[in-house]
Amino acid sequence: MQIAWAEEGPSRTTLADAFASVIHRAHRTIRLSSPYFMPPPCILDALRIASRRGVRVAVMIPTCSDSRITDLASESYAADLLEAGKLFVSDVKIQWMCLHCGYVADASIAPEICPVCRHPQGWFIRMELAPFA
Repeated sequence: MQIAWAEEGPSRTTLADAFASVIHRAHRTIRLSSPYFMPPPCILDALRIASRRGVRVAVMIPTCSDSRITDLASESYAADLLEAGKLFVSDVKIQWMCLHCGYVADASIAPEICPVCRHPQGWFIRMELAPFA
């Protein structure tokens, strides 16, 4: 489901509630893509709850946007979600791909450092979520 809004107001609250409802119903994977990741509290809470019950939450945000203040806010929200979930940990052995060099590791935890390109763990993504394979 895709939900978007452009301004504050009653329609934003309704859309945020609809988005939170969809997140609560997710069973396996949630993929979010946003140039400005600044979710309202109901969506952030729904993402935390989903992550804690084992749903894979993938939030794709740009490294930098056209607004430094927005980037800082997005990083804050993303850090909050990292603490709640299992971004680099799996309950079973899976494949992790380094997005920089393409190295693939079989493990229950993404490597701390890529043995090929030396990029840190943040460059690893679960193979099933990789944009290419």
